Amino acid sequence: MCIVKVHSINGVKTTKPLIVLLDSGSTRTLIQRRALPYGCNPKQSAVEQITTTANGEFDSSLFVSLNEIQLPEFINGCTIDKVGDAQLFDSPNTRYDIILGRNFLRRASILLDFKTNTVKWLGHEIVMKPPEQMNKICGQSFNEWLKFMSNIVREERNDAKAFELAEIQQRQ
Repeated sequence: MCIVKVHSINGVKTTKPLIVLLDSGSTRTLIQRRALPYGCNPKQSAVEQITTTANGEFDSSLFVSLNEIQLPEFINGCTIDKVGDAQLFDSPNTRYDIILGRNFLRRASILLDFKTNTVKWLGHEIVMKPPEQMNKICGQSFNEWLKFMSNIVREERNDAKAFELAEIQQRQ
């Protein structure tokens, strides 16, 4: 789970940071209806599409195009220009705004490393976070979020160093 900054959805600019699940179990990218900016009109796919998630089945026949996204937690400043389509779903019980599935993870070369509980991308890595950590930042402005995330990244690096040190000491 991480935060994503999407420049536009179906050509409509958006500034709100979105909570994202990087999901190796999902074949495609999904977006919650509540994450769409005002004035964004989804497109209808030619065929009905039903998506099954942990929270049930959803008609995901509507879709939007995600453009220019950033994953600021990786602190590498990279922007992914054309992310592609995201199927729309509506689930009030799902805490994620976007679920980035294997189609995106593969194209962006994002590695989910469950052995080390890290997410690796373009030479940078972040620690996988529990859902309650993300709840702290809902509703904040992007600048407030960046300050908050800088503190989390610093804390995670310190925790990772402490964990490595403890493992080394245990082996000795």
